[in-house]
Amino acid sequence: MIYSATPLNKAVNPVSPYMYSPFHHAGYRQPSGMWTRSYPSPYEEFVKKAATGIADFLESARKLQYSAQELGRRTDSPLQSRETRISDPSAIAAQAGDGASVRTYRVQVHSLASAQKNDGTEMERGAQTGLASGVHRLKLSIGGRGTTVTSEISSSDTNEQALSKIRDAINGARAGVTAKLVTDGPGGTARLELSGDRTGTDNAFAVTDETGNAAAWSGIAEATSAATNASYSVNGGAAQTSQSNVVELEKGKATATLLRTTNEAVAVDVRADGKKALEQANKLVDSYNETIGRLKEAAGYLNPLIRKSFERTASETAYDTVGIRRNGDGTLRVDEKAFQASLNADPERSARTVGGIARSLEKEASRFQDVPASALLNKQMMALQQFAAYQATMESYLQIPTTGLLVNGFF
Repeated sequence: MIYSATPLNKAVNPVSPYMYSPFHHAGYRQPSGMWTRSYPSPYEEFVKKAATGIADFLESARKLQYSAQELGRRTDSPLQSRETRISDPSAIAAQAGDGASVRTYRVQVHSLASAQKNDGTEMERGAQTGLASGVHRLKLSIGGRGTTVTSEISSSDTNEQALSKIRDAINGARAGVTAKLVTDGPGGTARLELSGDRTGTDNAFAVTDETGNAAAWSGIAEATSAATNASYSVNGGAAQTSQSNVVELEKGKATATLLRTTNEAVAVDVRADGKKALEQANKLVDSYNETIGRLKEAAGYLNPLIRKSFERTASETAYDTVGIRRNGDGTLRVDEKAFQASLNADPERSARTVGGIARSLEKEASRFQDVPASALLNKQMMALQQFAAYQATMESYLQIPTTGLLVNGFF
């Protein structure tokens, strides 16, 4: 009887169900299925565990990379976030954008900016209007720009109806002036009230009649209160004026809204928003710890130099200066009190330090993403050395019986 030894799952059926052995004088029947039975590869378990270890490590490294990118940005980073504290919130409100200078402003409010207001004449609501029927045109002028407003009055209109038509025409023009009909009870009086949409003397407006006398009849041609500018001083300096009650403390980055006049200066503190920075720092540390955990889990399969490289990056003295501590097992933790104290004491320096740490970890995590998987393996493992010897074929062979005649084929 002649058999062929072939790779796994490619068994060749025997020529005969009987096998002759030179060590036995009698033939015996071959066990059913012997040559088609599948045997596990001696390296299959190694390959699966190594592949899982590499995949888990690379996934955690990607998370670390993304967390580090969020914290390491030079602009729009949580480390650049700012918040404000005000000694008298009833007098001033303030906002500070990312990257605003951390400092204290002392602001005194001398006067507020206001919009012009024209109060019309009160008249009986239900009485027949004294305004002549026909088309009435009036002109609204603001800052050298004029807008003509037209309304058509009927002889049957009441005063309230005529005033409503003028109001609607003014509001429909969207010329920077808003008209409001003010009434007093069901059978009382009605009048128009005009106000500028913006504060400051640059937004003062004039109302004149062009056709008819709607402006004069309704009494809206005269200003009741003129537009004014705000006056304030910062840090004891000279008084400044503003068309608006929103004034700049730092150009494009910090503003104050003046709410009322004050007899003394109000402190406006611009400081680092420690809450946002701390939240992102904790995410970074959590991502780092997850990566170290994955490296520990796959310690037998991955190159030990990978973990040492991460730990070396995280052992810099800069970490400790901003409250990021190293644990005995190589993981990190954020000392929240020390982290906040660092930000409050010198936010600019802390931001540079933490940003530098984040960029270092991002670089460390990113450099493994394009490395071949085989380069991440621990080549000192005995199993890997044996695996490498067979990787040219990567095939497992069936167990070979110790009796009978075996050749690589039959002829």
